[in-house]
Amino acid sequence: SFSAGNCFNPLDFLIFIFKIFFLSFRACVAWVVIDNLLLSRRVKKNLEASFSTLQARLQQIQRQNKEIKALSKMKTDFLKVVNHQLRTPASIIKGLASMLNEQKLALAQKKEIGKNILSASHGLTSILDDILLAQSFIFSEQVPAKSPCDITELIENQIKKMAWLAKQKDIRIVFQKPKEKIIIFSNRDIIEGIVFRLLENALYYTAKGKVEIKIERKQNISISVKDSGIGFTQREKSKFFQLFFRSKRAVLARPNGSGLGLFITKQMA
Repeated sequence: SFSAGNCFNPLDFLIFIFKIFFLSFRACVAWVVIDNLLLSRRVKKNLEASFSTLQARLQQIQRQNKEIKALSKMKTDFLKVVNHQLRTPASIIKGLASMLNEQKLALAQKKEIGKNILSASHGLTSILDDILLAQSFIFSEQVPAKSPCDITELIENQIKKMAWLAKQKDIRIVFQKPKEKIIIFSNRDIIEGIVFRLLENALYYTAKGKVEIKIERKQNISISVKDSGIGFTQREKSKFFQLFFRSKRAVLARPNGSGLGLFITKQMA
């Protein structure tokens, strides 16, 4: 500081200027440091946001890739089913039908060929129905209409439908009916489809013994189908409802199965 009575001292003036310069410089440095800190925080925040967006996009791409691979596998499996499962019964029918034209065949032989043609026709129709149903369940978003259904009557109708196969394989179908009449509010076609496919599976994969169908009424209505068939491993159990999946035992027992029955059953349920 300078007073009016003091004479001018150049050194003091230089020190004063230096102090002002130093304080200004320090203030500038502090401002630059603060500005850099704020900038680095903004950059960090933007980088984190960009990284988060990139990560989300990457996960989306990975999910899409999985879906594309799954669809590609589904397409390959579908073509395998169409190529093999449909060709086999069609070839059998064609071969058996040509045998019927032979003059030397006895009546008993013709009857046996006719029976085999009928069996192959059932198999072909079943596979075609399964393929069409699987397609409708995968792509349809329609809510099925519901109405009152007598569950006992519904199951008895499905047992009658499969009586020919039970008779052919000499397998007993035991139906444990409920003591009271049970009416459910559901879609009749869907419930029939579930029972039919479970019963069909049980009969196809049982060489001897019986198939039991049971209705239990507790909090809900429980329908169970139990057979004395080929069985399965715990590892196979987890894959049962996958599209086109068939266990090794199932393939050996029935080479012409489509691998669609249980998938459709689950979609119906």
